[in-house]
Amino acid sequence: EVHYMKRTNGTWGSVEVVATHATSGQVEPQIAVGPSAVHVIWAGSGWGVNSGNINIHYKQKTEAGWQAQEDVTDVARSQRVPILALDSAENVHIIWLDYAGGGVEEVEYRKRESGTWGAQTTLKSSSGGTQNHSIAIDKDNGIHVVYSYIETNYFIGYRYNSGGSWASEEILDSGGGSSVYMGGMLWARYPSVNILAASDQPVLVYQRADEDDLWIYKASMPDYFLSFLGENIYYQDLDNTKEIHVILHNLSPTSKPAGTNGQVVIEFVYEPVA
Repeated sequence: EVHYMKRTNGTWGSVEVVATHATSGQVEPQIAVGPSAVHVIWAGSGWGVNSGNINIHYKQKTEAGWQAQEDVTDVARSQRVPILALDSAENVHIIWLDYAGGGVEEVEYRKRESGTWGAQTTLKSSSGGTQNHSIAIDKDNGIHVVYSYIETNYFIGYRYNSGGSWASEEILDSGGGSSVYMGGMLWARYPSVNILAASDQPVLVYQRADEDDLWIYKASMPDYFLSFLGENIYYQDLDNTKEIHVILHNLSPTSKPAGTNGQVVIEFVYEPVA
């Protein structure tokens, strides 16, 4: 099942069932909140013509309650890991992984506008596999998508859509023989991400498996900045708290507690840009 809860004034409301099926699992839910609705997507089986396969599904909650389920895909192969973003008109943009068969994996895209799903677009197809996909919408409703994939090496690819047309793929990095782990994109003005990355450009943070450094792909940005491993990430302290939330993924098979060999130490020094 997919469940939903809302926290208001410090109190959690009751559990609401978004999707349930008596015999089939529902997994990988994602949520986005717009001005008029709560938008939820997930991967699950049990519906449509291809009920035995995992496909992508969507629901929204308006003031009238949860609306009818919409099947974004209904194909005879596994569709997994949906991710969504909203633009300024509250249109829904979704990317996910299509396990196309024969070892080929694809990053797919669809847009929901005025209640109708547009045509499906394949953003990347790789015989070695795709993963770590992320989507963000800028203040001008430009669509930014990043992903990693394997061919002769490990790569990070980027696609951009402005005005309805997808630009050609840009290669942001090739990790050579090492895996590439991505933390996704953080955005600034629309939708708001609190204090980090006050910019019209995406900030992408990722890691190579055989190196200790985090790599940062960014554009030049104004206001304050974070200096990390010789790279600068600019941001605005919009709520004047100077609070920064950090998530670290330990890639080692053993734990790395504070005070032991392999621990990660983070120091924040606040200094306005000259």
